Amino acid sequence: MTDDLCNSAEKNFIGNGKLETLTKEVNPYAELTWTGGVIRQDGKLLSTKQVREVMYGNREATQQFNSAMTFRAVGGVVMGSGILATGSGLGWLLCAHMFGFVNEENKAGIHTACGILIGVGAVGGTTGFLLMSSGDKKLKNSLYLYNSNIKKDVSYQLNFGVTSTGGVGLTLRF
Repeated sequence: MTDDLCNSAEKNFIGNGKLETLTKEVNPYAELTWTGGVIRQDGKLLSTKQVREVMYGNREATQQFNSAMTFRAVGGVVMGSGILATGSGLGWLLCAHMFGFVNEENKAGIHTACGILIGVGAVGGTTGFLLMSSGDKKLKNSLYLYNSNIKKDVSYQLNFGVTSTGGVGLTLRF
């Protein structure tokens, strides 16, 4: 199992179809951190594919990570669409008033149409933001699950010396 995990982290296909070796870049036993919207391992920036390769042996963390990335992607599209709709509604309303397209006959219709567009955009932007926030929470949870399950190095210290009573002693500290 360990060999499979190490081998899965050794190679990666990049966009142009070439094979890239990641042996020195990805360590399946080092902790992952998420700061500034990017995932790093030992200070090195990892792509989404590399993170999936590192998490390969941890099913629960991988599922959380995949779910998080889906939430973030969908949330980004929905939020971007909402912002675009809100901006369009405000822009049309402003232009209609600036260039004299609004008169007593069409004032109510223009205000209603722009108001609906602005409202729908605001709801979409808010929904997208909430989806992205949920994705961020899932991402943090996936990294926590992964980091809590990786094998930690065992450290120990062996001391040999004279004791306080004048004898010889050996201590092993974990």
